[in-house]
Amino acid sequence: MSPDRINTSTTQTPSKLHPSLDDVVAEARKWLGVKWQHQGRGRAGIDCAGLVVRVGQDLGLTIADKVGYKRTPEAHKFVEHIRQQTEFVGQPKPGCIGIFREKYFACHVGIFTERHGQIYLLHSYMPVGKVMEEHFAHQWINSLIEVRKYKGLID
Repeated sequence: MSPDRINTSTTQTPSKLHPSLDDVVAEARKWLGVKWQHQGRGRAGIDCAGLVVRVGQDLGLTIADKVGYKRTPEAHKFVEHIRQQTEFVGQPKPGCIGIFREKYFACHVGIFTERHGQIYLLHSYMPVGKVMEEHFAHQWINSLIEVRKYKGLID
């Protein structure tokens, strides 16, 4: 497999012509508990980027997937690839994508959800070893770089 190979596809026929932010949350929650795997793109294992790619693809959105990356991708390439396929939102809200830095560089993404009126983060997280949903607080608030949403969604 060549480094930084790009695959543009959808994985299924969309159930709606234009999915909503609520559809993103519902689709993302279907991945809860799936094992973390670097460059994973399926139910046997998935990483944070793969989760964002697969949720979009499973909703019928055309998402260019970049594989062949290291565990700590070059921050500018990582963020630029996401920006090309998303729209800036500003503040976290359910169904939107958060881009996070770990230490100094952007290298983590997740999808915002909501529980009991509070913002949560759903992501595939290597230290925990699986896709999880946790309260958006402390380290995540401090490491948030920007919030985006998939192109083509309705609010």
